[in-house]
Order: sequence, then structure tokens, then C-alpha cells
Amino acid sequence: MRYGYERRRESATPAAGSASLVFTALLALSGFHPLNLVNISIVFGMVLMPLTYYPIMGVAMDKGILKRRAILL
Repeated sequence: MRYGYERRRESATPAAGSASLVFTALLALSGFHPLNLVNISIVFGMVLMPLTYYPIMGVAMDKGILKRRAILL
């Protein structure tokens, strides 16, 4: 280490990439079908979608927060 230079922190990107590679390799070796994982993620996304849109629409229709820019239905 040279004088005058601070030591940089290691990035978490290589560790995350390695962990995801190990996870997918174990998933492939276990015999799990990847399309089942896709189907499960789509179903969970459909279930959780309204829970993310209701707060956004609630704020969009609130005149107290958005004043004249509020959406009036």
C-alpha cells in the first residue's frame, strides 16, 4: 500500500455473481424444472401487483398531497 492512498472496499458484485452461479448450478443439478420457477414467480407477481398500485393511486388522487396535479376520477 502506497502512502497517501486509502484502501478501497471490495465490491459485492463478484460475490453476488458467484453466489447466483452456485445457486443456479445447484438448482440445475437437483432436477428442478426452470419453467416451474417462472410460473411460480408470475403467480406471485400477479398476487402482489395490486398491493403496489393501491398506495400509488391513493397518493395520485389525494388533493392534500398533490394539490392541483391530483387525478380526479
